[in-house]
Amino acid sequence: MKAKNYLLLLFLLLLHPIVYSQTTATGREVMIQGFHWTTDVSTTKWYDVIKSNSTALQTGGFDAIWLPPPSKSTGGMGYIPTVWYDLNNAHGTQAQLTSLITDLHSKNIKVIADIVVNHRGGTTGWYDFSTPSWNTPTQTWSICNNSNISPSGQKGTGNPDYDPVQAGLKSPGTSGLFSAGRDLDHSNVEVRNGIKTWMLWLKNQIGFDGWRYDFVHGFDGKYIKEYNDATSPYFSVGELLEGDRNRIVKWLDYTKGGTNTASSTAFDFATKSALQNAFNDNNLSYLKDGSGKASGLIGVWPDKAVTMLDNHDTGPVPYGQDLWIFPGSKVLNGYAYILTHPGTPMVWWPHYFNWGIKSQIDAMIKIRKDNLLTNTSTLNIVAASNNLYAAIIDNKVAMKLGSDNWSPSGAGWTLKLSGTGFAIWDKASVVDVPSLTVSQVGGFFTTGTTVNTTLTANTSTSAIYYTLDGTTPTIASPSTVGSVTLSINSTKTLNAFVRNTVGVSSTIRTETYTFGTLPTFTVYFKKPANWNSAVKVYYWSPTGTAPTVAWPGVAMTKDCGDWYKFTFPSTVSATNLIFNDGTLKTADLATTAGIKYYDSAWLAGEPANRCPTQTTMTVYFKPPTNWTTIPKIHYWNAIPAGSVANTVWPGVAMVADVNGFYKYTITGPTSINLIFNNGSSGTANQTPDLLNKTNGFSYSWGTSTAKVALNKELKIEDTIISVYPNPVSSLLYINSSSPVLNYKIQDMNGIQVKYGKSNNNAIDMSYLNNGIYIIHIRFENGQELKQKIIKN
Repeated sequence: MKAKNYLLLLFLLLLHPIVYSQTTATGREVMIQGFHWTTDVSTTKWYDVIKSNSTALQTGGFDAIWLPPPSKSTGGMGYIPTVWYDLNNAHGTQAQLTSLITDLHSKNIKVIADIVVNHRGGTTGWYDFSTPSWNTPTQTWSICNNSNISPSGQKGTGNPDYDPVQAGLKSPGTSGLFSAGRDLDHSNVEVRNGIKTWMLWLKNQIGFDGWRYDFVHGFDGKYIKEYNDATSPYFSVGELLEGDRNRIVKWLDYTKGGTNTASSTAFDFATKSALQNAFNDNNLSYLKDGSGKASGLIGVWPDKAVTMLDNHDTGPVPYGQDLWIFPGSKVLNGYAYILTHPGTPMVWWPHYFNWGIKSQIDAMIKIRKDNLLTNTSTLNIVAASNNLYAAIIDNKVAMKLGSDNWSPSGAGWTLKLSGTGFAIWDKASVVDVPSLTVSQVGGFFTTGTTVNTTLTANTSTSAIYYTLDGTTPTIASPSTVGSVTLSINSTKTLNAFVRNTVGVSSTIRTETYTFGTLPTFTVYFKKPANWNSAVKVYYWSPTGTAPTVAWPGVAMTKDCGDWYKFTFPSTVSATNLIFNDGTLKTADLATTAGIKYYDSAWLAGEPANRCPTQTTMTVYFKPPTNWTTIPKIHYWNAIPAGSVANTVWPGVAMVADVNGFYKYTITGPTSINLIFNNGSSGTANQTPDLLNKTNGFSYSWGTSTAKVALNKELKIEDTIISVYPNPVSSLLYINSSSPVLNYKIQDMNGIQVKYGKSNNNAIDMSYLNNGIYIIHIRFENGQELKQKIIKN
């Protein structure tokens, strides 16, 4: 992406109404995977299903939710992404997604995007990539050279794919190739730049907070560090589907990227494996390793472990793919383990909403949070035998699994929750963890409007301290108890924290409210070839004020070629829309304010040569005085080929110019062969074949002349000259039969502004101010040319 697009992303960060203060995870989070394998066929679009359950997620104590891959994809679930910047998919529209993210943020729930960058699918075929295109299908440098790009076995032209077996991440016989897609060459800096730009867009414009990296054994873990360094996520986790914790540790080591710190967490499939084997074999001793630690990743690297029981791959149909199912009768026992132990627990949506155990999971999350358990809590395993596993965590929580009797020794323990084969105790000292909810998060708002945002403490007796000038609040700052509503009508930075009755404070929450005039909101649409020219745009549910329209909407204005445009009122910051011709139409789309382009998908920026300037060339001819008819021009073999049709001899009549000259303008080519004539053949009636002539070419019967701009003429014997384009914006070209010796350029005051020798017969005019200049050109044959040049 060009620099202007990075500036666009920066602007969008300030503009978008879902801008949300970014922090890093604290280690106390409880997360949920917010989908399963068949959410793509939900009768109600899945983004709306999640939104309808967001209050339950907030009440349950979830801090973050992992959403499915956001981009348009082959197949409904999103794991073969095709058009990265098109976020309209089987789970909902981009507008539904951003609305969901805004809602979740208002409830203090972070949003994790599923990042699929090991591979891609073509937009309509195997590798016709778009947004970003990476020059395919004519070039395939972004695709690994052992990845198929056609059914015939044609390969990409990038570097070889990553080998996870050689890297020690997978067993022999496994490869890093994803056969259903084209494997991307992460060793190519352009590929990595494209990935980082897209991820920054997801974070800054769409509102995602962190990343779940898919299929991480398919590319080197060192690139995870590069992507995270570029995007500063709140949280990231990688999917290495391995039950061997040593391999997971090795992958985490790769994410250090030459430093001493792993740049991501990883799913703790080793803990899942230990739990499943322990329950399936009726041997709970599997949960303790030979050194007395937990058997999974939490036993050796707990702060980098994300614990879970099942997901959309491993779980049972219809929610999963039956790949590695956790024993159904032991799901609650499994949560009793991961919700009390170190690591960051990830609950699965079907377990929470469809298994009938939601209230028990809620109770376990409350026990974890009341006792301030974290991903690095101290784990003391006090028993691990066939029928009993027992552990004490931080000396605050005790739990046991199995049929044998056990309870924690010592005073103060209270049984908080129990069921078949599990029990959990704590010391009954509920700890208040202060937190703050903000009803209206920061963002961009129209000047003249007022934003009312309510700050609410987690308990009605806690105090809220805040500032609105960007300074750090203290206990001397303005305050209230329980909640407060603030009215904001100018640009402000809100900083606030909660302090409970025993003097414990929350982290500081920051929201920025920016007021101004919305940018021009214009959508450009490229009409498909089979549509009629009556292109319309139908929009609904805009953010802001706009006239209500009925199907098929309002007419778009033709811009250039097959491109049409429509500008929304300045009060609109986002909308849903459909482009159509009254019969044919696009899918339901959504976009936000700015200059947006749509060509089968939303584009990252204006496509190159969207409205190419049509090339013209004008040639001049001075006939002999004995010709009595208007001269004609016959031309053929245009370059580019096909840019203009050949004429039929004797050609077309020219137009009278000045000083006895005639001229003719040809639209399309940059050079062409031509003959000037009077309608008859023979040397007295036509010039020789004049080959490969360009704009400005001039020919006098008997001599060649240079025709200068603005109807000025300089006659130079035996030297054919053209200076073009004129007007010029960047490079000025000199085409002459004699080499250029040197040149100088003066402004209209006679001041010399440039002097030198041409570079390959070209002069860079780009840095000169717009205006009129005089160029003096000296040729090696001693002749000179003086000509006016317009710089624009």
